Amino acid sequence: KQQLAAAAISILKTETFTDLEAVHMIVYKGVSHPAMCDIMGHMTTRHYIAMFDDGSYHFLYEAFGWTGETAKSKNTGWADVRHVVEYQAEVASGDLLEITAQLVKVGNRSPSFIRCITEVVRNSLPPLKVLASILIGWREWLSPSPNR
Repeated sequence: KQQLAAAAISILKTETFTDLEAVHMIVYKGVSHPAMCDIMGHMTTRHYIAMFDDGSYHFLYEAFGWTGETAKSKNTGWADVRHVVEYQAEVASGDLLEITAQLVKVGNRSPSFIRCITEVVRNSLPPLKVLASILIGWREWLSPSPNR
């Protein structure tokens, strides 16, 4: 985990993006429960977004070492500024799901990453979500600190 975080921080500080594939990981595992599905038996959009959101916290921690405690102690936070979801297959009640995330771009204040849900048993790809987030207090957070 430390090597992964170091690779991400290194990419962010130097703004060279040759090793972005190093920041790729499983960020969520779950199941599509019946209560998450519509009357046709397919998982509803709000639950996709919740799973992606939960996975984001794991991704931000694994890739950048950012946590809720970091938000409080460093006065930083994330704001999602763009979401694109492409639905490639339906997720039905009882499907086992896994979400992966990969860093694909880092701007001055905004890392962008792709998250994919895979239905584990069929190995199919339901939706794909592209997310661009902005770290509020970005440069200050990257500054060397004895507490990091």
